Parts: sequence; structure tokens; C-alpha cells
Amino acid sequence: MSEDRLADERAFPTEAEVEEYLKLTPLLHSAIKEVKEFSKKRPDGVMSSLKVRLLNRLLVQLKEAMHVGPATQYLDLLDEETLPDYSDAVLILSQYDAAIQSFSRRFRGSDEHTGPYEKRWFTEEDPPERDEAEDWAEDDEE
Repeated sequence: MSEDRLADERAFPTEAEVEEYLKLTPLLHSAIKEVKEFSKKRPDGVMSSLKVRLLNRLLVQLKEAMHVGPATQYLDLLDEETLPDYSDAVLILSQYDAAIQSFSRRFRGSDEHTGPYEKRWFTEEDPPERDEAEDWAEDDEE
């Protein structure tokens, strides 16, 4: 059993966590776009403390929404003490972007409710059918 499963025995996120994830994901994408633009203009430029605080608030909420995913243990916040430069911020935000993509791949899929061409979120309240859940557990162990 993975360390994530030991930390949180739930196999799936709650519907509230998925809603939070869906609300925050576009905000992250917007932030990544803006920080990349700043990075192009001033790659070694230091971020302001206001920008760091705003981004960290978003990152903390995203990390909490995805806490059942395995990648969250590798996600760091931006350092508010020694303000990061824009290129460092791009790296950290890119890791969050990869984590949200992994979260979606892991907890969205098709089952008897959707048919083969549509996907839905598998949640604690509405997990996949039993056969799907067993396949999911086997994939998770690999």
C-alpha cells in the first residue's frame, strides 16, 4: 500500500474536493500564463510578496483538494521569506499543472453509468462499479 493510502485511507476524492479542483484549475492555468510572461520579460526578476502570497493561497487550496492523489507529497509552495524569481515560480507552478493532470487521469473514467465514450469523476460518494474499482486498484499498485 502506498504512503498516500496510509495517510488517507480513502481511495477517491469527495465530490466537494472535485468541485474545488474544478474551480481552482482555471485559476492555476491563468497564473501559469501570467508568470510565464513575466519570466520571459525578466527571467531573473524577483516576485513581489503580494504575488507570492496570492499564488500560495491558490496552491494550498489546490493541494488540499487533491490530497488523495499521489503527487501532492512532491508539491512545494513558493518561498515567502526569500522571494523566488519568476523562473523558479514557473517550475513550481508547472509541477502543480502536472499534478492536476495526473489527478484528472486518475479519478475520471468511463463505466456503466457513462458508456465507453464519456467520462465522469469517480468520487467517494459515487465510485466506479466494482469491476472498475478492482481494475483501478490494480493499476494503482503498478
